[in-house]
Amino acid sequence: MYFYADAATQRVLQSNAPTVLLYGGFEGFENYGDVLQLKSTIDFHRTTTGLRPVLVLSLACCLSREVPEQIRAKYDVDGIIYEDGDLLDVSALALAPIDRVRAGALLHVYGGGYFNRFWGARRAFVCEQLIFALRISDYVLSGVQVDEEGANQLARLFGLKMPLVIGGRDARSVGLLRTVAPAERVRSSFDDAVEAIDGIRAALTATGAFDNALRPATGMHFNITREYMSADQAVAVESAFATTTRRRPGAPVTMLQAYNDRRGLVEDTLQTLSRVNILGELTSFGVVDLASLSAAPAPTVAELGAVAGSLAALDVVVACSYHVALTMNLLGRPTFLVASNGYYADKRAALGLPVDLDAFFDDPPRFVRDFAAERRDRLEWRETLAASIALRPSRRKMAAVVHERQEVAGAVGEKYFLS
Repeated sequence: MYFYADAATQRVLQSNAPTVLLYGGFEGFENYGDVLQLKSTIDFHRTTTGLRPVLVLSLACCLSREVPEQIRAKYDVDGIIYEDGDLLDVSALALAPIDRVRAGALLHVYGGGYFNRFWGARRAFVCEQLIFALRISDYVLSGVQVDEEGANQLARLFGLKMPLVIGGRDARSVGLLRTVAPAERVRSSFDDAVEAIDGIRAALTATGAFDNALRPATGMHFNITREYMSADQAVAVESAFATTTRRRPGAPVTMLQAYNDRRGLVEDTLQTLSRVNILGELTSFGVVDLASLSAAPAPTVAELGAVAGSLAALDVVVACSYHVALTMNLLGRPTFLVASNGYYADKRAALGLPVDLDAFFDDPPRFVRDFAAERRDRLEWRETLAASIALRPSRRKMAAVVHERQEVAGAVGEKYFLS
């Protein structure tokens, strides 16, 4: 595996400044939940540890020459590392392979549900490469949700180097993690997006829109991405839509977009509407782009006001996203999470949400979760994480980056189309 960075990032990596590499759900593509988990993690280090955050992304996100600068402008980080399996000529992106670093940085593997049968092997491998190629002295995990396969992949990684502390975001994940790591190192951390969601809630509430009496509307978020959804997902979405419109006839509809991806691999709400039997059933609907809202460095008052008005009107939400469901619950909006496979059934169970849509519509407010117990775990976790990081020794010597040399495979534009 090869790691690339621009000149400014290379200077940070070679400096004496204490740094933390951030690797997690956000790989450079705007997924609402992944962005929020990243932002909470950046803020934790800015306000608590004092470590300078350096973001680790997939080189595949660089679909235009402007992407590296756009990402820098959106996220409060001191540098960005791009990873790829090939040695490429990346000069068109003003990047170069990383050859030297100041050894001893911290790696923070932050939240998401990616340690599973879909992506667990690759994600654990990237962690391994970061640790050994970039001379990481210690690492921590937080807010991770795992299944059995993901736990097995982490067991191999933990056998190579054990993290200081491990945070699972739900009870099942904590139990699985304790089968592959010392129990005293594994804690319940809840979700790494919580602080960022609280920030959005505070900003939206400050507009005053949540105090107004509005005509009740139905929120809908759909996703039929084949990579991680079952073959029955489209049918499940159509069924959920049919049940929702039957139980709430005539209610205005607001569609929630949670993923903006120029690759065309992800089929989120707006892409799903034209693929399943929904678009022809609606004459009008509103749209809130949660992905853009989450990635915006500082939404204007006007932007927040428009979004707040739309979200305040929602009194029920049907979603196909864990983080949409979590957010809407924290905004006090009853939410049903559609699950057509085990991956999403685990997410729904982790949030403690109902499994029957008709039963949900019988009394939606009964199913709102405030996550009070999980929030207490979260506060304790952040104290544990900060203490574990503070106790690590400082070891900062210049070192060569270790990787297997090979011939340059070609220009980055030959592997990833650059517009």
